[in-house]
Amino acid sequence: AGGAIVSHNAALEQVLGHPVHPASDVGGYAAYGAVDAAGNPYAPDAYPVARALLRGETVLRELTRYRRGDGRVVMLSISA
Repeated sequence: AGGAIVSHNAALEQVLGHPVHPASDVGGYAAYGAVDAAGNPYAPDAYPVARALLRGETVLRELTRYRRGDGRVVMLSISA
């Protein structure tokens, strides 16, 4: 309920191009690299999973930009 991420699919690291570390709560989500259209980092509570946990929002196939380890931006479809 607090948003801890304790494991992930290994393919996520390939997509993001950087290691994915566990997050003990929503505050740790900033390390995952989501950015808005202008390239500004998401606030931890703006991540789709965080919005679902904190506000009870249903998120369906939301396209979310993530900055890869090499600087490129990829789009992921997120449901939560």
